[in-house]
Amino acid sequence: MKKQLSVLALMCTASGAMAETAPKNVIYMIGDGMGPAYTTAYRYFKDDPTTKSVEQTVFDTMLTGMARTYPDDHTVVTDSAASATALSSGHKSYNGAIAVDTDKKPLKTMLEIAKQRGMTTALLATSQINHATPASFAAHNESRNNYDEIANDYIDNKIAGKLPVDLMLGGGTKYFIRDDRNLVDEFKAAGYQYGDDIQNLNQITQLPAIGLYAAKGLPFALDENPTRLTKLTSKALDLLDNQNKDGFFVMIEGSQIDWCGHANDIACAMAEMDDFASAIEKLKRMLIKIKILY
Repeated sequence: MKKQLSVLALMCTASGAMAETAPKNVIYMIGDGMGPAYTTAYRYFKDDPTTKSVEQTVFDTMLTGMARTYPDDHTVVTDSAASATALSSGHKSYNGAIAVDTDKKPLKTMLEIAKQRGMTTALLATSQINHATPASFAAHNESRNNYDEIANDYIDNKIAGKLPVDLMLGGGTKYFIRDDRNLVDEFKAAGYQYGDDIQNLNQITQLPAIGLYAAKGLPFALDENPTRLTKLTSKALDLLDNQNKDGFFVMIEGSQIDWCGHANDIACAMAEMDDFASAIEKLKRMLIKIKILY
């Protein structure tokens, strides 16, 4: 089976109406590995057995279309790196590629374009923040497995003299606090606030900021914190809305939907889907409240 990703893009204007022109703000939500089997399973998981019809989920209400997901190499089964590179840059590449083409040359990403235009940028993930999907928006590397190098890119690669990402929330402490280099200290020196307690998101009060809440990926929703992506999404939108002069671009990934699939763990997968759906619904409510959607 070809690996698939579901992508939801909410494009919002300050006036409150869906834009006919270029949107001021872009919210890009990715359910990693979330193909039709996931959304079908989730529909039955959420169904009320006492009613005649199978109720719609938030994913049903937002479905627009599908796309082929094969990479630009000899395989037909894509991975998160090639998929995210295609999503972030508009170019297909080989499996393992982090925003580089088949010749391993950097591809400009939509986050980088947003930053060049003066927009505030953000990455959220339930994986480590330097995992394949978020990395493909803000870093360039020939291999997704070069986690330390990718983490370095987040502070070494400047865009118009500025760091590429204004807000990062997810896991990955082991890649940012290392024996050879302490990137957290470097971010602090660059003016970033730092948070390390997901139960106390108020450690971060303004941008720029980085929050690292696990050594690698966050604990699974089923095991510990069933709404951690929802909470991170809510926190991010509060911060972005307070610093929204020139608009913002944020990529939000439900990373571990995919990890549960690798483990063939349906209970794990449905818990991750539930958190991702909750994050979407929370986001839509917040956008309506602050009058930048509908």
